[in-house]
Amino acid sequence: MQTRPFIQLFKTTSHYYFYDAYVNQISELSAAGYQYLKEHQMIDCFYNEEIAQLYKEGFLHENPILTFQHPATDFVEDLTTRKAGTLVLQITQNCNLRCSYCPYSQSGEKHRHHTNQNMSWETAKKAVDFYYDKSIDADTANISFYGGEPLLQFSLMKAVVAYSKKKFEGKKCVFSITTNATLLTKEIADFLITNEFRLAISLDGDKESNDRNRKFVSQKGSVFEKVIETLQYLYENAPEFAKKINLSMVIDQRKDLKGFLHLFREYPFLNQMQISVSLIEDDYLENEVRESKAFYEEFSYYRFLSYLSVISPLDFTEDLKFFASMKESYKKLVLPFQASAIGKTAIPSGQCIPGNTKVMVTVQGKLFPCEKVSERREDYCIGTLDTGYDYEKIKEILNFSRYTFALCRNCPAFRECTLCFKTHGAGGFSSTATKMKYCALCKQNFVEDLRVRMYFKEMADWKGRG
Repeated sequence: MQTRPFIQLFKTTSHYYFYDAYVNQISELSAAGYQYLKEHQMIDCFYNEEIAQLYKEGFLHENPILTFQHPATDFVEDLTTRKAGTLVLQITQNCNLRCSYCPYSQSGEKHRHHTNQNMSWETAKKAVDFYYDKSIDADTANISFYGGEPLLQFSLMKAVVAYSKKKFEGKKCVFSITTNATLLTKEIADFLITNEFRLAISLDGDKESNDRNRKFVSQKGSVFEKVIETLQYLYENAPEFAKKINLSMVIDQRKDLKGFLHLFREYPFLNQMQISVSLIEDDYLENEVRESKAFYEEFSYYRFLSYLSVISPLDFTEDLKFFASMKESYKKLVLPFQASAIGKTAIPSGQCIPGNTKVMVTVQGKLFPCEKVSERREDYCIGTLDTGYDYEKIKEILNFSRYTFALCRNCPAFRECTLCFKTHGAGGFSSTATKMKYCALCKQNFVEDLRVRMYFKEMADWKGRG
């Protein structure tokens, strides 16, 4: 019997494996079995005893997927009517910085741009009312302020907070803000502390690294020095509040990591704060971002330390502060896959539910799934405050993988895909080039994670025999 197995082959130093996407399980192979599967796309299920036994156990079956459809497609109205997650208010499109990698700093008709447009009180109030109606069954009201630089509209923020507390009386309100922190005064700090805001503050490494890409509109002064001054003030005057600050760090992979690694030694109080790290994404930029050799070598070294810290008693806490999230992701790889067969109708993982997970309201009152997509793309607009949700658009976004069905259907990383619709970039759904670039990286990370999983298992087996 001939079949085309839905698998990903990989190996560690001394063992051979395949991941079976049909049943979501990993199985070990002999060297001969590995070589046979590597050389044949179509296999004879009874080629030899090993292959026959694996087939009998439920492995090496063909991919049954015939159509893509997100399981929430038929329930989007229910999911977006009473339990909305987070309201993101784009209260301004203006900013006092001009960061080189910021999507708003690019030219071209498809790109987002800084403007002098601000959200009116009427739109903000209408947005809170809209969110109130859509989150009746939610335990918490989560309201986030976004820009541009939202502190340029501090008076509007204060009005929204006061109105929201009254509107959601009896329910906990959680407020958050994404800010560059350069406009944060004592008055603003006191307000944020009093209202228990969650802060995401941008800081891209040491002074040289940060100020290379993050600059004031005037091009004068150091953004880094202002942000460090603000962070130090918050830590010294409200240490418990400061510990909840999330330092949002964007790594310029065209350079190296030295400026980031030295930062926490030079300013020890930063070690008390939370950290999220990302690389410069170029899906909305004019030029492609290519990583340097120095970055690749340093990043690979610290990835190895992250891996080693999970399987050994060695403590790399200081060295790995910057890579805490990477270490946590490796910890998850100790957990086994949950066995389950895939059906004829499925969808790659990675997509949230627009209007349920988040809804962003622009300065004009348009609705978008989140703050990470371009509000200049009508493909991504899911309605307006006046007309409500466009459920056909939400369904289209939920099932965006249909645009690349032929490429996605047979991908072994199908269940572990991390791509959402924003990876289509500035070109929208009509363009797949940007998505395919991220797709290649996603597959690469998937295979690396498979290896790490089995390295962990091999180490545990080795310890057990000892």
